[in-house]
Parts: sequence; structure tokens; C-alpha cells
Amino acid sequence: MPLENADVALFRKDRYKETDMGWWEFQDAEKGYFEFDHVTPGTYVVVFHNSNRADPDIPYSRSFYPGRPDLETALPITVEEGQQILDADIHVISGPPTRLLTVRVNWSESPTPDDVYVTARANAGDNPLAKKLSPGVYQLTLFRGVLYTIFAEQDCGLRWEGNTGIPIGGRESGRIEINGSDNRTAEITLSLKDKTCKPYPAH
Repeated sequence: MPLENADVALFRKDRYKETDMGWWEFQDAEKGYFEFDHVTPGTYVVVFHNSNRADPDIPYSRSFYPGRPDLETALPITVEEGQQILDADIHVISGPPTRLLTVRVNWSESPTPDDVYVTARANAGDNPLAKKLSPGVYQLTLFRGVLYTIFAEQDCGLRWEGNTGIPIGGRESGRIEINGSDNRTAEITLSLKDKTCKPYPAH
């Protein structure tokens, strides 16, 4: 199955470093593949998720083509003049286990739900990004064994200085702590109750 928006990097084999970005591309969600154009002749390695950071939205380990865990076992790709390679498929390696959490947000006197944001702060690894499923409904991917503090925020207006809008306040829900290993909690609800929060004025 194609992994949407997967980050992939190309390195000359003799110049590979874990700390470098390399020639970075991503697997386009519409095309379903990644692509490097105008590659000069040489011997290369292709690696997925080279940073190997603990990101619950990318819960996989660093993987070299065709599905190897390290540079020593990676299969190099030799590109010759005028050659086109169409089958550099990488099979990713599983990382730490994750689970999904649904977050529902209730708000009042908001002109549009687009100005409501859900934040999850992790005590280890990267913070997950909230995926909006529908107005007021979000989804988070959590690492098991990691503690998350989850809350909702909303900007409450703009002050215009020329053509620049400057936020003049905001409101925040209460904070809920969730353990990624707690399978009993599949859904939480957050409330934004400050009725003084007004819509952005037209400009």
C-alpha cells in the first residue's frame, strides 16, 4: 500500500550521513510515488525517514531501499547516463506501536470552526498533528506509553494595522491528560466556553 506523504531522501552512497537531509522528496498522495529528476550518473542509496525521529504521525523506523534497517545492508542503486529507474520501491520497517484518539470540540459564538485548533503535547517524542475529520471532530495518533496533554484553542479577533491583521486575544479549553497506552479512552470532549470571543472583523 502506498504510504502517503512519506519523506524519502537520495544520497550518493559514499556521502551518506544520518544527520543530513540529502536530496529530499516526498511520496505524492495523488501520484502514489516519489520521484527524483535529472539524477547524475553514480551509485546511490535511497532512505525513508532518515531523521528517524519519534513522530507518531510517521510511526516507522528509518528504512533503506528495498526495506533494510541500515546502510550496511541497503541495496545501492547505480544510475547510468540516460537511465530511468522505475522500481525503487521501499518497504518500511515498523516502529513503536500507536493508537488513535478522537477529540470532539464544543464552542460557542464562533463564525467558523476553521479557527479552532487542537494541540497535543507529548512528554516524549514529537507532538502529533490533529487531523480534522469534520467540523469539531479531530483525530490524533498517539504513541503507546507516552503521556499527552491535549487542549483546544481559538483566536478571538484581529486588530488591523494597514493590511496586517494582529490577533487580539484567544481562548483555550481545559487540559486533559491522556496516556497513549490507555485503551479505555477512545474519545474525549473539549469545550471552549468564553462568550467574549468574537468573530474576526471584516477588513
